Amino acid sequence: MAEAREELLKKISATVSRKACLVEDGFPGYVLSRLESAGYKADVNDAFAIAFGILAADEDICSACNQRAIPNGLFMAAVDQMAGRILNDMYSSGRLDIETLDLSGIVTSVKEGDTAVSFDKDASDADKFTAAVSIMMNRGKDKYACYRRLRW
Repeated sequence: MAEAREELLKKISATVSRKACLVEDGFPGYVLSRLESAGYKADVNDAFAIAFGILAADEDICSACNQRAIPNGLFMAAVDQMAGRILNDMYSSGRLDIETLDLSGIVTSVKEGDTAVSFDKDASDADKFTAAVSIMMNRGKDKYACYRRLRW
């Protein structure tokens, strides 16, 4: 298991290495751990999709803040956004079966900044998954202004 994770991590890091600070800051490992904590079991075939999600979220954050690298204060928000984007992309492309995820731990109500989500006890797994991923993908966006630089 540990060997498979290391191989996956190497493949992700190799793809993400075009932006060295992502590897140096340890984003691939944190994102992989976040995906695992959400119940997703990644394998080596997912390496490119995971790397793409990491790079895409990095580009979005850096563009929104006009920074070359993700600011330290947005690190954990970035990890959540990256993992959320990966889960969303996998689900949208049909590569993720939410029936294989354990969604029992999803809370019934979440409030993050100006966003509040409440789940009906009888909500479908798809609804719970979509709401949870949406929260992940939007985490920390309310803090972008703190790190935004002016563009010329």
